[in-house]
Amino acid sequence: SLITIRIADDIFEKANIGSAIHEGVEVEYAGLIGKNLSFTGAYTFSSLKSIDVIEGKNLPGAPAHKTYNSMTYTFLSNASLTVNHQYVGKVFLNDANSVFDDGYHLVNSVLMYKFHIRNKWELTCRANVHNILDEHYASMFQINAPSTSGGAPRYYYPGKPRSFYASVNLRFKL
Repeated sequence: SLITIRIADDIFEKANIGSAIHEGVEVEYAGLIGKNLSFTGAYTFSSLKSIDVIEGKNLPGAPAHKTYNSMTYTFLSNASLTVNHQYVGKVFLNDANSVFDDGYHLVNSVLMYKFHIRNKWELTCRANVHNILDEHYASMFQINAPSTSGGAPRYYYPGKPRSFYASVNLRFKL
C-alpha cells in the first residue's frame, strides 16, 4: 500500500508501507413502497489494516462505515420530492491513528416539477437544499498534515454549509 507524506506546503512524496489487508462488504438495495414512494441505498464496511510498517493500524483516510440512503415521493404525476442521507464514519487522519474525525451525517433534498409542452418540449424546474441540518463537516482530509508556521496541523477542508439552489432545464424532443 502507498501513503502520502507531505514534505512542505506544496511538496508531497509517496511511500510504500508494505502489505495491507483490505477486507469489507458492500450492500445495495432499492424498492417501492406503494406506487409513489421509492427508496435506494448502499452500505459499505471497510477494514483496511497495515501489516508491515504501521503494523495493526488502520490505514488513514478510509472510514470503516459509509451509508447512502435516498427516498423519493412522486405526486401530481409530474412532481417529486427526494430526500437523501449520507453518513461517513470515523476517519483516522494520521498513520499512528492518534488523530481522527468522528464522521458526519448530511441530509439533502430536491423538489422537482416537469412541465410537458405540446409533446415536444419538457421544462424541468428544481429546488435543492444541501446540508439541511447545517452540519459542520470535513469534505476532504489532509492525511498526515504537518504543522505549518508553528501552528496546529490542518487536517480538514470544511464542507459546504446549508445552501439553496434552483435550476431550470428546457429540453426539446425530436
